[in-house]
Amino acid sequence: MKLNANDDVLANYRFNDEPDGQYVLVDISVTYMGAKEGNPWLDLSPTFVGSDARQYDSSDCGASLTNGEMKVPTLEKGGSATYQVCMDVPPTAIEGGKIFIENDWSFRDQRRTYWGLK
Repeated sequence: MKLNANDDVLANYRFNDEPDGQYVLVDISVTYMGAKEGNPWLDLSPTFVGSDARQYDSSDCGASLTNGEMKVPTLEKGGSATYQVCMDVPPTAIEGGKIFIENDWSFRDQRRTYWGLK
């Protein structure tokens, strides 16, 4: 995870806009363990929880990334992928923040997995 990824995101694509706050760039590795198929960019929702008690997700970023989440193909059981997501977060909300990932399309399983920031 890169907590100040402004230069990285802006260098990724010449039409990416300056952030309203500060770009946070998260590297994610996934392996699909389901019985059918999965689409990480649809099924998983990484979210940054700022120290301001607000949530920021990749829809707050809007930047194009070379290895972005929408470029991950559909995965079969055992299929793996690595991709990046970015969030546009106010700089004052980054210190003390955390990340969680939840399954967007599961109505029965609403568990979240939280990760601390380093």
